Amino acid sequence: MPEKTQNDWTNFIKKKLPDKLRRDLVSQRMFKESDLHSCCYFHLRKFGYGDKKWKILNEPYIADLKGNPDLLIYEGERPKIMLELKFWTPGKSGAGRRDEEKLKHAVKNKKWAQKAFLIEVVLDAKRSTGYDANVPYRSRVITIELPEKGSKKHTEYMDARAVFRKPKRST
Repeated sequence: MPEKTQNDWTNFIKKKLPDKLRRDLVSQRMFKESDLHSCCYFHLRKFGYGDKKWKILNEPYIADLKGNPDLLIYEGERPKIMLELKFWTPGKSGAGRRDEEKLKHAVKNKKWAQKAFLIEVVLDAKRSTGYDANVPYRSRVITIELPEKGSKKHTEYMDARAVFRKPKRST
């Protein structure tokens, strides 16, 4: 099995990971941000399986960085790719100023990462995220949306979310 390069990881994150996460969302595997972390980590680990040169850490502590990144991909001992994950529910805001500053600081002079991605899941598809895709300190904003309101998939997801997010006490 050939070793993966940083370009292989970047291509996977840009092209294949959004489809995999969208499938996880529609098949009711994600209901909150921690579920998004788990799904993203699972797909990244599966992609990098067998390549011991690359490591994926979930919320690693970084002394100089204000706030920990959600996922950090290392090549050997050097951090290469940072992922910030957001799960937007109706009525909640997305990434705030802290997240923007964290990403800006992380890739400035390639200090903590060479690439940074913001992956956001949006349940309310009509809502504008307010991000400009050409912001220089982020490689890309990847938005995963739930199907339109009124569709069968949207209704099924929201019904399941109501059940699984606040389960009833067992008797």
